[in-house]
Order: sequence, then C-alpha cells, then structure tokens
Amino acid sequence: MTIQEELKTAADATRREVEAQVDTGAALEATRARAIGIRRRPDGRVLLTVAASVVLIAGLATFALLRDDDVVRTGPTATQPPTTVTTGPPTSSPSSTTIQAPVPTVAPTVAPTAATGDDLVTAPADLRIDFDGAADRRVGEVLDPSEVTPHVDSGCGYWPTEPGDVDQLHGLVEGAGTSSPRITDVRIDSSRYRTVSGVGVGTRLATLQRIYGDLVVDRADGWDSPTGGLLASYLDVAAIRSGDRAITFVLRDDVVSTVKVGAAEFWGDDEGCV
Repeated sequence: MTIQEELKTAADATRREVEAQVDTGAALEATRARAIGIRRRPDGRVLLTVAASVVLIAGLATFALLRDDDVVRTGPTATQPPTTVTTGPPTSSPSSTTIQAPVPTVAPTVAPTAATGDDLVTAPADLRIDFDGAADRRVGEVLDPSEVTPHVDSGCGYWPTEPGDVDQLHGLVEGAGTSSPRITDVRIDSSRYRTVSGVGVGTRLATLQRIYGDLVVDRADGWDSPTGGLLASYLDVAAIRSGDRAITFVLRDDVVSTVKVGAAEFWGDDEGCV
C-alpha cells in the first residue's frame, strides 16, 4: 500500500468517527428535545469540533499528497535508473605526448679493405701474407727432414729441397739434419701473395710509407750504419715489426722484389746460412 492510500484510509476512518460522533450527539439532542418538547439547534461546540476535524484531515491529506509527489518526482522510477555520480579519476586520460627513446643503430661489420693504388693487389685468403708466414707455411712449423737441405757443417738449412719456380715459397730452417727441422723464415718472390693491405712484390716504397706509419727504412750504406736496428747488408730494405715478428721488404730501385717473414731479431737482408 502506498503512502497516499494509507493517509486516505486514515482520513476516511477519522471522518467516519467524527460523523458518528456528530450523529450520536444529534440523536441525543433530538431525543432530549422530544422528551422536553423543545426543538433547538445542535450545540455550537460540537459543530466547531467537527469543522476543525474536517479541516485537519484535509490538511493532512494535502501534505501527504504533496510529500508523496516530491518523492515521485525526485526519486528513481522503474524505467529510469538512479543517476550515479563518479568521483574517481576520469575514464579517459588527457592526451599526452609519447617520447620514444632513440633506437640504437648497430654499425655494420666492415671487412678490411686494401688501400687503393696501382701497385696494390687484393689476394685471396689462401695467398695471404701476415706476421706468421704466408699461405699455408708458418714460422716455427716443423718440416719433414726430407723437405730440408742442410748447410755444410751448420744447423742451418734451406727449404724446400728442390728450388721451384718464382711462385714457390722458400726460406731458412733451424735444426737441419735433425728429425724436426723448423721454419725460421718464409720468403716470397711472387707477386701473387699479398698482405691484407694489398702489399707484395711490385709495391713501391712510397706506397709502403703511406700504408705503414711505423715503417723503418735502411739503405745499403754499410754494415756499421743500421737504422732503428734494421740493417741492409746488400740491398735497401724496409720493414715493420709486431712483437717478436717482422716483415721485411727487400727493395730494388725502391720497389719490393722479395718479402720475408720471420723473427724480429733477424729482420733485414741477411746472408742466410754462413
């Protein structure tokens, strides 16, 4: 039952009660009047009470209807859900600027390239000259005794046994005449073999000086005038060192004619076995 219905029922009950009281009072007055033979109007106090009761009931009903109307107008209805007030953070964040960290770039691996020049040649790896030797021949490599020609009354020797063409590698050995002769140096007379910079037989001295900043040059101007420990015995030489190894460039008219790879203490154009 709604508030309006409850108030209306209460008002009706009060009205009926007041009417019953009025009817009862009037009936009593009528009976008494008949008894004494006098007809007069009902008591004014009774009428005032009835009137006040009716006004009170009407006022209560009106107040109830207005109050109930407020509830209906401001409260939620069956078809309209109550309004929800959100006090938290907004559902959508304000636009912002995204700063992306720079992506590090990886420099590509660049293989060593030969210096440019008409006296430089890029050779394949199997014909490479370095501080350990040339091609497949290494300084300190143990040779089969059959590959060595011993020098008379000396532990020095030469390899290989039979000299070949200009492309054949050759050099000195120590321990010649033993079961384990070792290569002392590797000598190159062919222009096919090259360093990683393209240097080899046919390269000019000026090019060597441009490529190797620590190049030492000694002229064949006597046994008693070496340059930086480098001695040219019979021909002009230029050389570079790395640790206990050295590469010597024997020069003819300032052009490389032979390349020798060996121990640093033996750089220069030595006489070989003596």
